[in-house]
Amino acid sequence: MERGSWDDIGRCEDGIPVWPAVFSDALLSSPERHVVGILSKLARMLKSEAHSEIFGVYRTIGEPVAEGPMSVVYKASGRAADDGAVAIKILKDSAARVARRLSDQPGRQWEGERAVELNHRNVVRTLEFGCESGAFYVVMEYIDGPSLAWLIHKQSPLLHGRRLSIIRQIAHGLAYIHRTGLIHRDICPKNVLVDGTGHAKLIDFGVAVSQAEKLKDTGRRTGRPSYMAPELIRDNVFDVRTDIYALGVAMYEISTGARPLAGADRYETMRLHLYSAPTPPAHVNDSVPLALSNIIVRCLAKDPEQRFQTVDELLQELPEAAF
Repeated sequence: MERGSWDDIGRCEDGIPVWPAVFSDALLSSPERHVVGILSKLARMLKSEAHSEIFGVYRTIGEPVAEGPMSVVYKASGRAADDGAVAIKILKDSAARVARRLSDQPGRQWEGERAVELNHRNVVRTLEFGCESGAFYVVMEYIDGPSLAWLIHKQSPLLHGRRLSIIRQIAHGLAYIHRTGLIHRDICPKNVLVDGTGHAKLIDFGVAVSQAEKLKDTGRRTGRPSYMAPELIRDNVFDVRTDIYALGVAMYEISTGARPLAGADRYETMRLHLYSAPTPPAHVNDSVPLALSNIIVRCLAKDPEQRFQTVDELLQELPEAAF
């Protein structure tokens, strides 16, 4: 539409009121532009309302804010006008089948049941969970900030002088998770959200398991190749030390802006994690404190016995200096 007219207002497409996409400022007076602005805002609200979904007492807002192979995440609000924003994670079919199977097994928990029990300042707070018309969902606090992976990729100024603080916060969150008896199994910068003040929180418990289960996967390995410990690649077994290895990879990224042992594809990456030693972070970025560099190298030891055995042990070694 090259030029709209007021006659176009009121026309509907898919049940949504629409009007010209372009109104020339030269054709409209100031009051008219004000009216068009109000109508445009109203249209956006109506479109969002028309495409929203209800989960419990929450209504999704607009388009997804994040999406992966197992789930999609929306910003949402409660039905009351003064309800604050939340995030709703809706499991896709394959993840929903797993959740349904786990919920039917005595003593086993799906993601929502696991996450709602967690309460730590460096772990995203899960408010409730449920199943609506066959769709499993998890309601979480809404964090107004990007992922740590995005901050690293963009070389965000938010990281300047805060890298060690963010590392420490992630470690505190992971130490707490381990104390509750869980193994996270997907520690990576994508699963850390950071708000504008530098407050970091771990998210995503979709593949977390109880340490008490002493689980060994019998099929496909769980995790991202860039963060897989050698024993997970080789023998498909894991414990808290595989989380510590993945934490070491994340710490390396935070410190240098790059992943260690990055291959051309997933198979070369796994081979490098099995057989190659990473370049110490302090050799990649000379501003990395030597004490931190040594900690990261220890986290990435091939033999799990040579790593920190607990995250609490790692925390005791972290330097206090700003970086």
